[in-house]
Amino acid sequence: MRKTKFGDSGPNTRPTSVTAQVLWEWKGEAGNIIMYSFAAISLKGYATISVPSKVKQELEGMKKDKEWSEFLAELAHEVKILRSRKAFRELSELLSEEELDRIEECAGEFREGLKLR
Repeated sequence: MRKTKFGDSGPNTRPTSVTAQVLWEWKGEAGNIIMYSFAAISLKGYATISVPSKVKQELEGMKKDKEWSEFLAELAHEVKILRSRKAFRELSELLSEEELDRIEECAGEFREGLKLR
């Protein structure tokens, strides 16, 4: 089974991705006859990200069977969590135990002030 992808994004068209799957192919003396099955997907709201091939191969190994959107969203979420943990760890190394206790106390008071009455 052979698949071909091509797109059309001219000035009067919507960007689309079309996948053509060869259903069967006949080669005769007069020429070839190929029957295709087509699927078109609107790409409005999508973007292409160019990365080096090595990076893409590594990411493909990490994403396994997930869709790219799902995988990249999870990856971004994990990076945010790891960065916030790192920042907290670095901040807690700079502050004394008393300062950390005072920050925790102030945060509690702030939350109490936000409660609806």
